[in-house]
Amino acid sequence: MGKEVIESNLLNDESYNYRDSMAKTIYGKLFNWLVGRINQSISMKMNAAAGKSLKFIGILDIFGFEIFEQNSFE
Repeated sequence: MGKEVIESNLLNDESYNYRDSMAKTIYGKLFNWLVGRINQSISMKMNAAAGKSLKFIGILDIFGFEIFEQNSFE
C-alpha cells in the first residue's frame, strides 16, 4: 500500500496470470452478489404485491456466441 514494496520470485507472465485470476474472481463474485441482490429485491416486491415470487433476472452468456453467422439473438 502506498510506497510499500513487495518482491516476488514470480516471472512476469506468472504475476500477470495471478493478477488476472484474482480480478476475474473478484468480478465474478461481485457480479453474482449483484444479481442475487437484484433478484432478492424483485422477489420481495413481488411477494408484497402478488403474494408469490414470480420474477427474477437470469443471465445467458455463451463464450464465442458472437462468431456464429446467425445466432437468432441479433
